[in-house]
Amino acid sequence: MTEQNYAIITGSGDGLGRAFALLLAREGWHLALVDIEEAGNLETLRLIQEAGGTAQCEQMDVRSPESWQALHDRLVIQWPRLDLLVNNAGVGGAGEVGDFTLDNWRWLIDSDLMSVVYGCHTLVGWLKQNSGRARIINISSTSAELSLPCMAAYCAAKSGVVKLSESLYVELSKFGVGVTVVVAGFFQSGLMKRARTVNEFQRNFSALSMQRSPITAEMVARAALQGSLRGRFKVNVVPLKLRMYRWFNRLAPNLFQKYVSYVWRKSPPPYM
Repeated sequence: MTEQNYAIITGSGDGLGRAFALLLAREGWHLALVDIEEAGNLETLRLIQEAGGTAQCEQMDVRSPESWQALHDRLVIQWPRLDLLVNNAGVGGAGEVGDFTLDNWRWLIDSDLMSVVYGCHTLVGWLKQNSGRARIINISSTSAELSLPCMAAYCAAKSGVVKLSESLYVELSKFGVGVTVVVAGFFQSGLMKRARTVNEFQRNFSALSMQRSPITAEMVARAALQGSLRGRFKVNVVPLKLRMYRWFNRLAPNLFQKYVSYVWRKSPPPYM
């Protein structure tokens, strides 16, 4: 009989988190579904049970270190070990520096970066006890590499996730705990439901980019799980156009910034 595996997935109430949950449930994992929105999380639980999987809902604000500690204290009693932590929860935001309020900055950094810090900080000790088997998957974005206008807060948070993951990968290597960071382009998800933007153009542009993307949440989740299982540090799930921009930025960063600045200056309102 195959031994039970255990995973914590944040942001499991829709989108990428739900995709992770369903893929793992079909493979027989038992899951802790962590989301601040109860209704979406219960729907994910229903879909898991329909697929023959098992899970438990944990309504929680990932921006709270105290909530992370309480989750740890509950699960360490209920579960024999932790095999996988998926730090997926996050929000979107767009607005120029000076217009995007400081409250929005704090909200976005807390949601997209500090939640990952809290999860890793709180659970890393438990993961170390499962040497050779335990893994962490952190979700970042191409915004960590392509710093576009109106995206400063989001880019800063997702860049932080990559750098945190780089240090963590090295630190945990001696404990046999794997770390994978996922760099994904726009894909179809529920990110914009909770996004904060300065104007409707920014919201509509982001929503349309997601809608037109050939990438789905399931594609991202599947690539992340496969990459993590193979011990890969970075998993890229990026459409062709963004891959070209990334190479442009890597090969000629000064020229790339001049190109983006030129496009920005020529953009119609409400950009200017």
